[in-house]
Amino acid sequence: ACTHKLNQGRVRIISQDMRKGGAFCNAEGCFVIYFEDKIFLDSWRFCKEKGGNLATIKRKEEANAIATLFSTLELQDSHAKVRVWIGLQRQPRQCSSHPLRGFTWTTGDQDTEYTNWQSEDSPSTCLVPRCVAVGYNTQERSDNFLWIDHSCSVPVDGYLCHYAYKGMCSTLWSEHLGNDNGGCEHFCRQTGGQIFCDCTDGFDLRYDRLTCEPDVCQGNHCESECLPLSNGYRCACPDGYILATDEYSCLDVDECLESPCQQICKNLPGTFECQCWGGFILNEKEVCEDIDECLNDLCDHSCKNIPGSYICHCQQGFSVTHSCCYLIIAL
Repeated sequence: ACTHKLNQGRVRIISQDMRKGGAFCNAEGCFVIYFEDKIFLDSWRFCKEKGGNLATIKRKEEANAIATLFSTLELQDSHAKVRVWIGLQRQPRQCSSHPLRGFTWTTGDQDTEYTNWQSEDSPSTCLVPRCVAVGYNTQERSDNFLWIDHSCSVPVDGYLCHYAYKGMCSTLWSEHLGNDNGGCEHFCRQTGGQIFCDCTDGFDLRYDRLTCEPDVCQGNHCESECLPLSNGYRCACPDGYILATDEYSCLDVDECLESPCQQICKNLPGTFECQCWGGFILNEKEVCEDIDECLNDLCDHSCKNIPGSYICHCQQGFSVTHSCCYLIIAL
């Protein structure tokens, strides 16, 4: 359940079930956090279906509002360390030195007065689509709210939606829904204690969040995903694929052309795999480490480890064959 207070045009909505999320509202709208494991695209769709969008953080004031939202949450142990999506994504090979690094807001622009990246941009991530999540840890707070460059197709713990007041019904109470249908062209819906305009099947909300327009993605020819735009739609592909020149099909990206691996690169559908030469093993940092075969007592007498292999030595008076030492007998 949620409590609503109206004060000089401001509304603050605080969720009582913190396991599901919470909300913080100011004069410009509401930031609402949902704790549900979803990939980036599904999170974006959920926000849009509810009349909002994945949150953009273009100004310090918006970052402060999100910090205030998290401060109101009594996170359980299961959510003591979380990552949630925000509305920032980048298509393959779009890296740049600009503040947003080639990323685009889900509102379609690259304007920003604020960034909060966790780490330096890595050239290896330019080959595939990337999306941004913010992290929050109730124990170690030094890295809270930093922007994390993340795989779009791997679910995170939740997502952060933003709803402008023009995207909500003109009244906040369900008993008044019948009054001019809350200003909605099709119908008004109450969800989780909040009220939004919604459209019938085959239609999407316009940017005014009150009127409806035909769903531009109905009957689309996209091989993978269809993303609605204000003037039509565009097709999108999952991680590891790039949109073909026909702008409908998806082609596998051969990441190995960029030599991302130290030794051997194996291209796979939608991804790649780093491998090592014989005598080496891949560690958790994708670096090939030499295997010290001498630790396995492979030689009769003494063993010398060399990169990728080993050499057996024998004591004086013995000859070596493979790993065995044989006594030399004079005839």
